[in-house]
Amino acid sequence: MTENALPESFDIQRIQSLRLRRFFAYWEGKRGTAKCPWRKDIDPLEIPYALGFILIAEAVPEPEGFHIRLMGEEIAERFAIDLTGRGLTEYPEPVYRDLVRRTFEAVLDRRHPVLVQRELVVGSRRHRYEGLTLPLTSDGVEIDTVVSCLDFAAR
Repeated sequence: MTENALPESFDIQRIQSLRLRRFFAYWEGKRGTAKCPWRKDIDPLEIPYALGFILIAEAVPEPEGFHIRLMGEEIAERFAIDLTGRGLTEYPEPVYRDLVRRTFEAVLDRRHPVLVQRELVVGSRRHRYEGLTLPLTSDGVEIDTVVSCLDFAAR
């Protein structure tokens, strides 16, 4: 498995994927002058290009840590599990689960986007993707939710 260390700052110029650039622009438009947009402002009907590639997770008390509100069809198919409505702790691959958890925690702690490029084997399947994880708020004060958009390399 290869992965860049989680960067301390966010640089939009590092985004390679057109899908992720479009999604970042959408998120920016929704946030306006705020630190991040409200969770309710993310409307799936406005982002058809990203729909199957989106994951929304809400921070919840330990031991679960994160509750998956939405896992796009493409992500669920590629990782052979749909965690919609379930906890991140239910993902069966501990190494990958911990990578995802660390990414989500970094977004909440740093209060800014995190971009990753990953290449890994989960089960018997190899995955190469670029992922952008962005902060959201459910109450206008706390950053308590993340939204990720992934772009997989060609199979």
